Amino acid sequence: MKMKLFMCLLTMSLGVITVQTVNAAEHPSKKKSELKEQTSCPVMGSKINKALFVDKAGKRIYVCCKGCLAPVKKNFSKFEKKITAQGQKITKVPTKMKDIDHSGHDHSGHTH
Repeated sequence: MKMKLFMCLLTMSLGVITVQTVNAAEHPSKKKSELKEQTSCPVMGSKINKALFVDKAGKRIYVCCKGCLAPVKKNFSKFEKKITAQGQKITKVPTKMKDIDHSGHDHSGHTH
């Protein structure tokens, strides 16, 4: 009886390990080259507004509305992980004026 119980537990343990290994293989962390541009807010899931973002350590996370700025500021790494888990990449903070997306604001009266 003890041997049957031991074998049963061993088989169940191996089954759990196998399932976890298969699940990890089905959903591996995507390589950076496979990630697509961020399109959804990590807080609400809505379409991002390119004029609203949080920058930290050279990385930029876009959000959909002003209400989503505070949660991202409070826990940047949590939302960074969420974005990459969804197959989206974190944008690098632009360092040159030519690299900045100017579509979200008016340029009348000045040029870069």
